Amino acid sequence: MTVPQDELKQIQAMADFAMQTLDLIDEDNVKRKVVKVIKAQKQLTRDGSGIMYYLWLETQDTQCPEDTSPESWKSDPPNCMNVPGPRRTCKVNLLRSWLPNRSRVNAHVVKSECDPLKSW
Repeated sequence: MTVPQDELKQIQAMADFAMQTLDLIDEDNVKRKVVKVIKAQKQLTRDGSGIMYYLWLETQDTQCPEDTSPESWKSDPPNCMNVPGPRRTCKVNLLRSWLPNRSRVNAHVVKSECDPLKSW
């Protein structure tokens, strides 16, 4: 099912959370950002324990190191989030459980796959 318009703000937050998660597990030290959400779908899990979100994202590498805090993005290095880098398309699956967890979006990334930018 396509995600309704009234959930788009939540989808953007989940996409940003997914990028933070991928930054934690990838091998480089380059912070990524979401350029746009290409497509978002959701589905009740088979066991009924939550909702699986399927996000197709366009992402971009920045010039910011992964450990740079949001407060430093404009100055360390100067405006590092806006310096263009390679773009990718990523498909990310996030599970949002009915039970609360520690993540700010009450979800966790269960699968991700990124490739150089391509048309959908």
